[in-house]
Amino acid sequence: MQEQEYLGDGDVRAFTSFVGSLIVTGCPALSLRAGSARHRRHVGTLLEAQEAYCWRGECFAAISAKVEAMRREMQVALARCRCPANAAERRLAELELLFVSTKALSLGGVYEGAFPFLIHQAETGVLSQNLCGAAALIEGNAEDIGAFDDKPYRSDCGMTKVYAVMNRRTVVYDDRLGAALGLLCRMHLERQRRSGVPELLAFMVGDRGDALRDPSRHGFRFTDKQPGREHARWNIRANWIISHVANDPAVVLAMGGHLRQRIRRIEAALFMIGDDVEDQPGALASPPARAPRRLVATAHGATGGKSSS
Repeated sequence: MQEQEYLGDGDVRAFTSFVGSLIVTGCPALSLRAGSARHRRHVGTLLEAQEAYCWRGECFAAISAKVEAMRREMQVALARCRCPANAAERRLAELELLFVSTKALSLGGVYEGAFPFLIHQAETGVLSQNLCGAAALIEGNAEDIGAFDDKPYRSDCGMTKVYAVMNRRTVVYDDRLGAALGLLCRMHLERQRRSGVPELLAFMVGDRGDALRDPSRHGFRFTDKQPGREHARWNIRANWIISHVANDPAVVLAMGGHLRQRIRRIEAALFMIGDDVEDQPGALASPPARAPRRLVATAHGATGGKSSS
């Protein structure tokens, strides 16, 4: 599927508009909560959720500065990999790139799967080539996901952090962000009186049955967590949705900054909302419209719900 085709779908377009409204004006009918159960904060907009951001005791500005420093280190390492003076210099540059990539993993505390994959890529001398290839596909405007089952690329909650450091509009698609998108989608669909989740909005969430990170309820079911091509698919779709929201003129006016900054702020807001979705309230939909009164003719030509006896 292509980006414009996906964003042009009616269900996706309506959900994207809903997310944008949560930034610009909020939604009084919803009671959003950000943070863990011990540090829960009620928020009216996604901007308020982003202001509540905290990871390992550090605020959004501090974490953003670390990510930007890693981004610069990554660019330097990649440049050295592209133009080495000799084989030894190439080997050293690949190891430097491995070091920076693992720093991205350490910031999120996710190593399983991604860490041995990165080491193997560096040992075989293909880390820079494959990271650039994978990052370009994750950032792209088509769902080209066939190579993400470790052949030769990988997509999971760890690698998404590396791609987000490298790319301009790639979001970190981990369990929290997936849970937040699923929760907002469910609330949006509940308000529309829908009974299930459209296929194009069935975001990948945390492990099935983990109430903290799986917002599936009743008929609203989201995609099971799995690494590989399906993780890449939902990372790409999330990139499209969030970057589209971040480019909306009303959102630009409300948030300011450049595109990457706006995307990071939206990502941080979703990160806080997705910390714990177990006890998030359902959407408060408008009451159903009363059915029009049925007019029944009586024997005397009068009208009304009942005839007199």
